[in-house]
Amino acid sequence: MKGLRFNWHWLLALVAIVMFALASKSLFHMAHTLDIAQMRSVLTSTPPLTILKAVGIVIAAYILLSIYDLIAVRYLKADIPYPKILNTSLTAFSIGHTKYGKTYYNFTGLRNFKEKFNPDWEPRYIGIETGLRAGMKPIKGLTDTILLISGGLSSLVKN
Repeated sequence: MKGLRFNWHWLLALVAIVMFALASKSLFHMAHTLDIAQMRSVLTSTPPLTILKAVGIVIAAYILLSIYDLIAVRYLKADIPYPKILNTSLTAFSIGHTKYGKTYYNFTGLRNFKEKFNPDWEPRYIGIETGLRAGMKPIKGLTDTILLISGGLSSLVKN
């Protein structure tokens, strides 16, 4: 028994296979609710520029999502390359928004998990002015929030 070592590669491969199976099952169920003829008519009636804008916004949203994870990883001082963070971020996002992921991967699931530790909950609020008169205030509020989470500008720049 002295020479036996646990091989993590097999465990990680098994986890990847299970995640792929869950994602495939979820995709299969979602695909059964789609009407191909309706999708085709909506796509052909939508101007190409509108579709291009929508694709651009989705790509930008995924990049911003992965940058949020990149900031979190740098804050933890972990040396993980950005392509791996991007892949993990997109995978977690995809699984988290299926019927399987919503059980654990949402605020309710997170709160249920934290309740096991009997925390003292304190309300914290962040208020940001919005609307036409707000100007750049929402962006400033988001920037302040990022700086607060990351430990300040010097910490964000160093990492």
